[in-house]
Amino acid sequence: MNKMTTILSPPTNDPTPTAMPSPQEDTSVRQQIQNIIASCADFLSLSQREITKATKDRRITEWEDVNFHHNAATFTACGVPASSQSTRDHLRKEMPSLIENLRHLENDMGNLNADFKLSSTPTESLHPKARQLEAKVRKLSEQVDAVLMDCKLLKESHAILYGSLNLETILPFAREKAEKKGPIFDIGLKLYQLTADHPVTDEDFKSLDDFFDEANKQEALLNNISLEGIPKLATSVIKEQIKNALRVTSMIKDGIDLLRETFSIEHKHIRDTEKRLAQLKDEDLLRLLASIDEEAQALLKDIMRFHHKAHHMNKIYDIQETLLLLQFLQRTIKKDLQNELREKINDRDSPLNPANAAEKASQRFLEGPKGFWRGSKLLLRLIMQKPALNLVSFENKLKQALNNCPTFYTSDENSVPLENFINENLIVYEAPFPRNDLYVIMKECIIDYGKSVEDFCRFFKVDISSISDKKGSVTIKKLIKKILTNATKILK
Repeated sequence: MNKMTTILSPPTNDPTPTAMPSPQEDTSVRQQIQNIIASCADFLSLSQREITKATKDRRITEWEDVNFHHNAATFTACGVPASSQSTRDHLRKEMPSLIENLRHLENDMGNLNADFKLSSTPTESLHPKARQLEAKVRKLSEQVDAVLMDCKLLKESHAILYGSLNLETILPFAREKAEKKGPIFDIGLKLYQLTADHPVTDEDFKSLDDFFDEANKQEALLNNISLEGIPKLATSVIKEQIKNALRVTSMIKDGIDLLRETFSIEHKHIRDTEKRLAQLKDEDLLRLLASIDEEAQALLKDIMRFHHKAHHMNKIYDIQETLLLLQFLQRTIKKDLQNELREKINDRDSPLNPANAAEKASQRFLEGPKGFWRGSKLLLRLIMQKPALNLVSFENKLKQALNNCPTFYTSDENSVPLENFINENLIVYEAPFPRNDLYVIMKECIIDYGKSVEDFCRFFKVDISSISDKKGSVTIKKLIKKILTNATKILK
């Protein structure tokens, strides 16, 4: 609002009559009056337009008949400001008064404008009336600002209420309706949250989706375990453990998929309730508030349906425990097991040292009754000037075999790979003697060494006290058996 300054002749003590305003002064006063009338017209136009818009805005008018006391719990759950009631009450009081005051202002402005245009009244007498009109505009401007602020706050409260209406906001009302069934309701709610396909606000709470992601993570970590610096025969033993662990990850994921399917009907009911809540956002405010109780009752029934399948909670606990055990197994294979195995392999006195195992195996050729006859045959070959067996060379071949043999796991149906590997390494020796005897010794050496590595890995201790609530450790063999047993129960 422009501030006007009155240009009048200054007061004087001269007894002579006051001089008439000059033409220039008269023009300035007329311009001020015109500006005041124009400014008042702009104010009226803008104010009436905004007030009319507010009286037709359902986001404002729908608050008129709302019982704030009756719906206090709903407003609190949805985060509607507690000051909304006082805002509504202030608007209810001020809006009629403002509309009436604007009507009076419009009349006053019209009268002043008419007098001014007809010039029937001297400019000097119209100027005070213009000032009075300007003062009214200034006072009404504050009232308009206050009313429009009320409208703005009520629209914000409306947006908060409609934007916050979801399952989470009506959940407390559903729990309240559960009354004495509270513990049963909580079990059903937990099953719903565990099997839901959207995240729970509590970061510490894990759902089936989180467990599925963890299974994928462990699967990737197991597939990417590096086995450097370990003989191939030993790595084949560790890979067998990794294979069992990977089998568990697949079983866990299959079990999670089965659980999701088990609760599909229950989640359909929840989705139906969510759809109805979404549709309420197209309803007026009173209809929405009146429907909260009905939807809370529906949600109560939805949650109780989950409780009817509470026995499946044990499978979820099995999934959670199995994943924790799988994490321990994966970390142990990746670090602790390999580090200690490398130490044993590099220890010259350890049976896991390939050179030590090869040396002992090569000595079997001349040990015992069979060794006596083999020695006799070698002596005979020397007499006949045939190629003799160099045991040092054979020992080196045994060492190379332990380092390079891809696996010692064989069966009656699938022993070809190991046989082919041994024959390829012994092809330089004459058959049937000494090649057949060397074949037996090399095969026994590979199997014995593999079993030693296998025993070391199977009986390697893993500390699981952090999840078993008691101090102690378990062997990898028992750990794998436990996670396979759990995984099997998950699929039942």
